[in-house]
Amino acid sequence: MPPAPASQASPAAVQPAAVSPEAPPAPPQGPPHQGHDIHIRVAGLPRLRSLSVEAGGQSAVLRGSKDFDLRHPFPGGSVQRLGIERQPRGYACRFDQAQVRLARTPGAPGSAAIRCTALRRAFVLLSGGFLQAFAIGPRGRLSALQSSALAVGAHARALAVAPGGAWVYVAGGARPDSLGIVAVGRDGTLLLQGSLELPAHAHAAALALSPDGTTLFVACERGQQVLAFGVNASTGALIALGGVSTITADGMPPAGSRAGADTAPDARRTPPPQVVDPAMEPSALAVDPRGRYLYVGGRDGSVEAFRIVPTTARPPAPPPDGHPWALRWAARGRPFGARGRIALACDARGDLLAADSADPALKMLAAPAAPARARGAGARGRGAQPWRATRVGTVLRGAAQDLAFNPRTHSLYVSVVQGGGGFTSAIQAFRVQAADGGSLRALSPPT
Repeated sequence: MPPAPASQASPAAVQPAAVSPEAPPAPPQGPPHQGHDIHIRVAGLPRLRSLSVEAGGQSAVLRGSKDFDLRHPFPGGSVQRLGIERQPRGYACRFDQAQVRLARTPGAPGSAAIRCTALRRAFVLLSGGFLQAFAIGPRGRLSALQSSALAVGAHARALAVAPGGAWVYVAGGARPDSLGIVAVGRDGTLLLQGSLELPAHAHAAALALSPDGTTLFVACERGQQVLAFGVNASTGALIALGGVSTITADGMPPAGSRAGADTAPDARRTPPPQVVDPAMEPSALAVDPRGRYLYVGGRDGSVEAFRIVPTTARPPAPPPDGHPWALRWAARGRPFGARGRIALACDARGDLLAADSADPALKMLAAPAAPARARGAGARGRGAQPWRATRVGTVLRGAAQDLAFNPRTHSLYVSVVQGGGGFTSAIQAFRVQAADGGSLRALSPPT
């Protein structure tokens, strides 16, 4: 009989050893275990999320949406119970069956599936510096979670919610020059995890997260700049990346800037010049759902669009020595004129929805059709196509304070202040329709 190929040979065949006839035979080397595995398919779980499962008394940690084999010698013909030991933050996962019956055929694995869905919640800043969580019901209706009220500080002005709803970031809080980091429990309970100091006199006015949740943009109203922070999806921690204006086409800071000379990720450094027009006093931010544009609204009534483009730079560690993306100025518009405070949100198509506290109407600005030529801050407006707003026919019942869009339900939420001397707050909800240039339809009365 010819010898077996090396790839199929046992170690003894590759390295033969002399064995006397009196020596006992070597023990057989069979499969690692006898019995049946359980094949588990996970769907709906992001790559960086994990959950713990239990099957037949055996535990395993599964990460991301893919197929897993729980390897254990489960007896053929047996019935094994299935369960979730630890749910991932911001998600609810469940098996498609409570138990699995294993076949009697040798080697045939059992199979089960896990479906994970993001917990649908909305978060609102209330007067007095409280953060409240709401459950999102059918057709986008909101119901308050009474156990979730959390004092975040009298200076809280804006918030941003991480994908999956595991973390909420608050602009302001105990001090206007700080960011609050709030953890969200499975039952909607909120816990203030910590805070991050911003440059002195920055006055954080607005926040926006990139669609993948890896970058948090912060508009500093009095600091006249926009800062960027890297986000740790597991812990919620923030890493200072510096001012977005320090980014050039190759992803590195301009020569001679402090961001290029000082490698310590210190948010209190003297900020370099910014791409944002200093006259804007940025007070509103939005990022389109595909991560193509960062929109910045100012107290002067203007809105600027910056195209987010990838770069080939390989930034050294630690930040902010470089970024994997660059910002290029794309368009500028003035949808309401210089009157009230602007609020921004993007719909599912990437169009920009805008509201003004001094105007009862909502307006829409279509995303720039094509990337504009690279131009510096001093070249704004030269050769650019006009960026005009379209008035939508829905009238707000109060002065708009903030906007939020839910891409799952295509619902737009507008927080408004009503009344003269005695202010009352309300939330108006609308459903965004793609037809007719993105017209809006009232979804429910103010809550």
